[in-house]
Amino acid sequence: MITDAKPIVVFAPDLLMRQQIVEGLKAAGVSARGTATPARLATALAEGVSGLILELDGVGVDGIALVTQLVTDPETSSIPLVGFCAHTRVELIKGARAAGATKVVARGELVRRLPEIVRAVIGTEVGDVDRP
Repeated sequence: MITDAKPIVVFAPDLLMRQQIVEGLKAAGVSARGTATPARLATALAEGVSGLILELDGVGVDGIALVTQLVTDPETSSIPLVGFCAHTRVELIKGARAAGATKVVARGELVRRLPEIVRAVIGTEVGDVDRP
């Protein structure tokens, strides 16, 4: 596993999506952990992260407000932030981009291009992953 001092944190209330992303990152040799609640996200941020991957349209999540909070807070504003949501949520995608997310993609694109997106946006070296 490629060791980073700080993990990439995946905030996604959707358990299956969260696990799929975290396991994909780990399979590629990246330190990663998942969280499903704002309180656990806050704990992870306090412990230090190398990047964030956020489910913008998860149950109970206001994606635009979350992105705005993270990019305007001096403690988190420098953390690369990848947001994802359903491809049909065009206004949410536009809003998250306007709010300052580093990159916003549809769920399917994130899953298909996870190593490439992480390498480009978060800057973490990612190994090759054999995808089913």
